[in-house]
Amino acid sequence: MIRKLVDFALENRFLILAAAFLLLFWGAISFHQLPVEAYPDVANNYVDIITQWPGISAEQIEQQVTIPLETAMNGVPHVVHLRSFSLFGLSDVKLIFDDEEENAWNRERVLERLSQVTLPTGVVPQMGTDWSPVGQIYFFTLKSTNPNYDVMELKSIEDWVVEKSLKAVPDIVDVASFGGPTREYQVRVDPNKLISYGLSLAQVEQQLTNNNGNAGGSFIEAGLQQINIREVGLVRNVSDIEDTVIMSIDNDDVVSGIVLLRKGANADEALAGIHAKVKELNNRILPPGVKVVPFIDRTDLVHFTTHTVLHNLTEGIILVVVILFLFLGNARGALIVALTIPFSLLFAATCLRLKGIPANLLSLGALDFGMVVDGAVVMVENIVRHLSHPESSYKTPMERIRDAAHEVQRPVFYAIAIIITAYLPIFTLQRVEGRLFHPMAWTVAFALLGALLFSILVAPVLSSVLFREGVTEWHNPVMDFLKTRYREALRWAIEHRPITVGGAALGLLLALYLTFGGVIGSEFLPHLDEGALWVRGTLAPSTGPSEGIRLANQARVLLCSFPEVSQCTSQVGRPDDGTDTTGFFNTEYFVDLKPKEQWRPVFNQDKENVIAAMNRELEKLPGVVWNFSQPIADNMEEAVSGVKGELAVKIYGDDLKHLEATADQILTVMRQVNGIEDLGVFRVLGQPNIEFHVDRLQTARHQINVADVQDAVQTAVGGTAITQVLQD
Repeated sequence: MIRKLVDFALENRFLILAAAFLLLFWGAISFHQLPVEAYPDVANNYVDIITQWPGISAEQIEQQVTIPLETAMNGVPHVVHLRSFSLFGLSDVKLIFDDEEENAWNRERVLERLSQVTLPTGVVPQMGTDWSPVGQIYFFTLKSTNPNYDVMELKSIEDWVVEKSLKAVPDIVDVASFGGPTREYQVRVDPNKLISYGLSLAQVEQQLTNNNGNAGGSFIEAGLQQINIREVGLVRNVSDIEDTVIMSIDNDDVVSGIVLLRKGANADEALAGIHAKVKELNNRILPPGVKVVPFIDRTDLVHFTTHTVLHNLTEGIILVVVILFLFLGNARGALIVALTIPFSLLFAATCLRLKGIPANLLSLGALDFGMVVDGAVVMVENIVRHLSHPESSYKTPMERIRDAAHEVQRPVFYAIAIIITAYLPIFTLQRVEGRLFHPMAWTVAFALLGALLFSILVAPVLSSVLFREGVTEWHNPVMDFLKTRYREALRWAIEHRPITVGGAALGLLLALYLTFGGVIGSEFLPHLDEGALWVRGTLAPSTGPSEGIRLANQARVLLCSFPEVSQCTSQVGRPDDGTDTTGFFNTEYFVDLKPKEQWRPVFNQDKENVIAAMNRELEKLPGVVWNFSQPIADNMEEAVSGVKGELAVKIYGDDLKHLEATADQILTVMRQVNGIEDLGVFRVLGQPNIEFHVDRLQTARHQINVADVQDAVQTAVGGTAITQVLQD
């Protein structure tokens, strides 16, 4: 079979060269269009169920929301793990699925189960959008130099203008909003007036709701026309509500957002759409002085990663070409072999594009050009040898090339096929391991397949074109020197077999020791320097919003005081949609770093030294546990481990106090392990509650319900949302 393919290629040289050129052209287009990920998406397929019940304690959330949802979701097909969090006012249930089904199918099954769940009145669970932890591709703030637009106005613009526009970009599934007070009309009730008029809070709430709505009155005919009837009763402004005040504005607050990419979508195309939409917003849609200002743009990291990959690939190609010219000693032969590299690379890009597999730093970095050109070197070197031998001078150059190709075609084929086969076990990896290494295995396999086609079919054809007049074999003095030394070393090794075998065994033992003895460290995920830091400060669980904001402002000033920092932003608490299971005790900071060439010499361009210096300054703030990571790495680590950290030890039981005591003991032991930093315990206790127990005898005596008492407490402390106001 291989012999027939080689004969066909040599008999149809124009067809083979035309096909090779078309593959190169197609590969160039595919390489240009191939999505490049800055970081491989190793996140599991998951569905997030978010339920918000404002003002309700974590214990009640766990009993009445989280546990019923867990019960309903148990048994959903292909679920491998179920994680849940219950916080003050928030329940979050994550279902982790295997890779056998598409996530759209998983979401349909979860939606079916949600319809069977019975929750308290007014509590509605929602499925989170289908995005991956690497899908946070664009962070922005909404800034205004126009005095007519304060933070509250910017919040309204973000909710009703910016989010709607950005969600219109293909493959953008959501925009998570942070910061800014939501516009409210507050009706402050005087309890004494209620008593004097004999009214209850429920009556006031009902009247406010009844007086804010429109209705339809069908239509009437006037002449030849149909005129629709509308009863307009919506509240439009403050003057429609007597005795109201607008809530105050925190001038330290800013409005920001995170654009979320659909899982599996092309980030390059989505970012291009975002840039176009942001340009349109800033130039045409937003009011004068209001601008969308990005502070994290994944495009910068993708371009940096692409530049790194292309730089390394170019250096590798140049090095291989120089070695080929040096050892082959024939410019035309070296050129044929060197063409294997772009052919195999573009062939791999075509196959990856057809299969829908994005490229990343790990997959492209795994390409070994020495391995890629191995078959072509054998083929071309044998052709040069046959063409230079005088004993076959009676044959034409085409016949010599044919004989040379037939002589090594089987070794070349099986040598490359064996290397491809060696990558087959990688395709058996599942879940996170498979998502990490499958793209690398596919890339190498496709590149080797392209190298095989080039070596067997294209290289003989190019040799017949470039060696039509024959060639003279060049005796390379470097190779002659290496052959002489190799013969001497081989002879000595055979004559001293005990030493040779003993040295090999000693080397094997040393390799096993270095591999399993812990001398050489290892990591599951490859490290990618994102050029920025993501800093997290965890306070006591009982921390309120004022203290969280005060500390965030103080820490942000400390971080920005480093000359190596170009900008720093902070977040306190969680976004409005509840997609982050945290509270006011959690503060997070994005710290953008300048290029390492602009750092002070004391840090030696080492990010770890910068982190150590920042940590020393931040440790001066009492009562805070600090953790340093990177924007993408932080999300990926949380997706893999289920907590906000790179590695987690989970303890299960039914006594929270005993669990925390055990966690403290584990913490003491783990502090003694070398290499562990930023060690801490995720506290689940410590949130104080003030409990009001209703005296049912007294409520019966005054002829009121328990719900009336609860409504009074809720309205007095946190307020009650009654209705919505549409603003022109």
